Amino acid sequence: TFFHAPGVYTKEQAAAWKKVTDKVHEKGGHIYVQLWHMGRQAHSSFHPKTNRTVSASDIPMPSSVKAKHISGESVEPEVP
Repeated sequence: TFFHAPGVYTKEQAAAWKKVTDKVHEKGGHIYVQLWHMGRQAHSSFHPKTNRTVSASDIPMPSSVKAKHISGESVEPEVP
């Protein structure tokens, strides 16, 4: 997973969210899981056509944070 990336990762989390979504659906509502753009934490390997990271800013990640290569390997973050 990515540093501080939101998500539903465990069976326990999915079961807890099912309670919420069931109640929303009972009332005729809709609920969505928002997909997250990794921005400056993504590695250029995820963008093979441009080999560039895409972010709203050029602020580097903290030195303690590693980026993820498309292979899953932790690598030094790149500045967009």
